[in-house]
Amino acid sequence: HRAAVTIGYSSESLNDFLKLVALPGIEECCTYAKQRDPDAVIQFSPEDWTRTEESVSDETILAAAQHGATVINLPDTVGIGIPRITGKRVAHVRELLDRHGFSHVTISWHGHNDTGQGVSNAIEAMYGGARQFEPTILGIGERTGNFSFEGFLAALDANTAAHEGIMGMPIHDRLIRRHT
Repeated sequence: HRAAVTIGYSSESLNDFLKLVALPGIEECCTYAKQRDPDAVIQFSPEDWTRTEESVSDETILAAAQHGATVINLPDTVGIGIPRITGKRVAHVRELLDRHGFSHVTISWHGHNDTGQGVSNAIEAMYGGARQFEPTILGIGERTGNFSFEGFLAALDANTAAHEGIMGMPIHDRLIRRHT
């Protein structure tokens, strides 16, 4: 079973919302999901992550991990991410989780392609530590705006050794390995 907890916020709408609604809501939703099914995979998504101040997203991400989230999904909700910044911010989240004892938490990337940077952002997210991805397949998916899975695979396939060198680990995807 899987439970998804999504909190919609950005820096412009925050202030008291964080303390009064978001953090208690994260705790309540994650705790409830774990009580209902102790084996459930709880995925937390801080919606509009790319436009939210790092300190604010850090606080919500840590709250979710502390209350049982085992996947942190980082959405580029409106597709404005810049690849180099995406990679650095994902790496920051990985380091934050590791530093606070949550190295078991998986980072997921949910990137949109509104500005044509979807696949590049996904690759940078992978370099930063994302190990789960939410793309479209053949243009079918959420508002058909998420990054292209086939483009992502083609980019990895074309340069597998280079990607593995940057990540410092092998890529174990059967689709890619079958062709390289």
